[in-house]
Amino acid sequence: MEALATKLSDSATTAIKQAVAQKISHLAQIISETKEAQAKGLTKKQILDDWNALTEVFKVPDDMATITTVAPKAPRAQTDKSRRCTVPKVRGANAGQPCGSFCLIGSNYCSTHAKNFPETLPTPEIPNGPPSVTASVTPSAGGCQHTLLTGSRKGSPCGSKVKANSNYCSTHFSKH
Repeated sequence: MEALATKLSDSATTAIKQAVAQKISHLAQIISETKEAQAKGLTKKQILDDWNALTEVFKVPDDMATITTVAPKAPRAQTDKSRRCTVPKVRGANAGQPCGSFCLIGSNYCSTHAKNFPETLPTPEIPNGPPSVTASVTPSAGGCQHTLLTGSRKGSPCGSKVKANSNYCSTHFSKH
């Protein structure tokens, strides 16, 4: 049991040392890219050598001097702070209220709703307050014709996308 604990402790220590070495290597890369370091001609390798000369507790291995890959973060979507998304919320205490998130630049919708609505649609308007949230898809609109048995929509048709050559969605197809 002690051997297992020692092995786990050693592997954890090794993993931590490797993670710290990568962070120090990344820091050395960032420092070497500053204007001051470039003006003095400092390289990442020189910075790591100086680090290793100063500390006896933790030395960065020479092979870490070549690690330069840090995945860049994806850029955030640019938003237009003067316009808000007007797509009505459909659930919760704020059902029927407009989304309210900032619209993407060149779009009538926020980043969440821009995926669901084509840009050819006009900006939704709420002339006399929010639209009714209780509106459901009817079978005549091409949705699933299964009548719901429980929940707030009990008695109304499911309305989900139907399977090919059927009047029912994949959930209710097996029940009919």
